[in-house]
Formats: sequence, structure tokens, C-alpha cells
Amino acid sequence: MTPTQSTLKEFFQGDRQFIIPVYQRAYSWEESQWKTFLEDLEEATKGENHYFFGNVLLEKINNGKFDIIDGQQRLSTIVIFVRCLINALNLKDYDKERLKEIEEDYLEFRKMSKLKALEYDRDYFCDVIIHNDDNKHEPQTPSQKRISKAKEFFIKELEKKEIKQLENIFQAMQNAQIIKLEFDNKKDSVLMFELQNNRGKDLTNMEKLKSYLAYQIYTYSDKESAENKLNEMVGVFEEIYRILNGIKCLDEDAILRYFNIATSKYGFSYRENDDGLNYKKELKDIRDNEAKLAWINNYVKGLKNAFIDFKSFEESKSEFKEYLLFFKCGGCLSFRD
Repeated sequence: MTPTQSTLKEFFQGDRQFIIPVYQRAYSWEESQWKTFLEDLEEATKGENHYFFGNVLLEKINNGKFDIIDGQQRLSTIVIFVRCLINALNLKDYDKERLKEIEEDYLEFRKMSKLKALEYDRDYFCDVIIHNDDNKHEPQTPSQKRISKAKEFFIKELEKKEIKQLENIFQAMQNAQIIKLEFDNKKDSVLMFELQNNRGKDLTNMEKLKSYLAYQIYTYSDKESAENKLNEMVGVFEEIYRILNGIKCLDEDAILRYFNIATSKYGFSYRENDDGLNYKKELKDIRDNEAKLAWINNYVKGLKNAFIDFKSFEESKSEFKEYLLFFKCGGCLSFRD
């Protein structure tokens, strides 16, 4: 694994495709990050300033295709930003051939999307960002709502600027320096993602849980079944996030915490920021590999049922519901035995 440095333009150019794998987190940037991103690019247009994009960790899948281990929030934002830049320039009657070249470099090359979003946001991202069709989908998940709001933010900001300003900002983005590190196998890439998550402070506990369980699946499964088991787990998390989109009074971590208290043998000793999280402790206690995998499968399905139960609870007409929500313990309840 040898780090290589290039410009962002060189990183994206050609028939390369960057894929956000199933164990990754969904798009999570919000206005403060979008604003900082744009301010940094504007700063880079002044004098001899340069924009450093940072490190990106990739796993090489085959010729020209890469899974993104670390950097997907920045790369996703780049693609959203470029779509908005093209839209803003198009409104100003910019050179159509030049806009087509930009699209081929950063959005779609020979009908191949340059960035494939996380599986349960993929169709939405492709239609709204790559193909610029805002009418085909309503955002269904929190991450889709952020993608939509990011597009609105950048279009609003970029439409205020003159063509020369937009050209300078785009040039600063293209010249930004990026350091790329590549891994050659799935297990090492998932391990690196887990290590990156442990060092980060912005991930939710649910996202940490998903990456940890993904690594455990790769560790204890044979090569033939690991991918299928991982896809099954991610399918359950996809359902969880869709259910979460309809829950108003608690966030994902609160429901996760209540689920762990209700189901774990460690009960109320659960602490989110403890290195010995309940699910890690329970999994380590299991010696047999197949039993570990069965535990993961049952745990994730039980967690999904907890979200279903809480959504049913939130929608119920019980006179006691507001009392329970007042004490923030509604998520502890399990209506399934």
C-alpha cells in the first residue's frame, strides 16, 4: 500500500468509478460542512492558496472500480457540488460542450456513474444528482433529505456568483491535492473502516455498530458466504433507516440504547462510550464462529423489531404514551416476546 498524490481532476478523470460499500455510513454532511467546503474553495482562489482535499482510502475491486473506505462524505459532496456548478453555469448560457466535459469527468462517463452512493440511497442519488431529475423521487431517508438539501444549498450559493467566480472556484477544486491509499482485499478494507470509525467522533453509535458487525461477519465467515451475509445485514439496516424516517420523538441512538438495555444480559450497565459495549462483550463470550454469526443475525433482526415496535408505539392512541415519552423510556418497551 503506497500513498499516491494527485490533483482532484486526475483522481476523477477517465473510466473510474467510486462505490460506497454496504458497510459504510450514509450521507451525513449538513449546512455547516457545506458552508465550510465552499468557503475553503473560495479561499483557494485567492493568491497562492491551495486546497488540500485530504486522504482517501480505497479498495480496488477491478480495473477502474474502487470501494471507498474513507472519504465518501467528501467525495459525495464533490459530486453534488459539481452538479450544482453545472446547473448554475447552464443558467448563464455557458459553453455546452465544456459543461458536457465536466459531466463526463465528475458525474457520468459513458453512461457509468462516477460515484455510486450507498445501496439504499443509490437510485435517489443517481436520479437527483447524476441525472439532475428532482421530480422522479421524494427523499425517503434522512440521508436522502441531506442530499436534497445539499443540492439546494449549493445551487442557491452558486447562482449568486458571476461566471468568472464560478470558473475560479471550479479550477481551485480541480487543482486540489488528494492523497490516495489503496487496499487489495475486503477484510483489510473493512478492518480499516472499523479503525477509522473508532477514532472518529462524529459517527452515531448505530453507524459504529453497523461497521463493527460488518467486520465481525468478514472475520468469522468463509469467503464464499461473507458477502451474502453482509448484504443480508445491510438489508435489515436499510429497513431500519426507512422506519426511522417516520419516527419523530427519538433518534436512532436512543432507540438502540433502549434496545440494548432491554435485551442484553448486562441490562442497565450499558454505556455508549464504553470500549466494552454490550454487543461487543456478548459477542466475545461466544466461542463458536457459526454461533457468533447466528448471534449477529438475531441481534440485527431484533433491533429492527425494536424500531418497528417504537414506531407502532409512537403512532398509538394510548393515554399513557405521553407520560412514557416524558420519561424518555418509551423505546424500552418491547411489544414482542
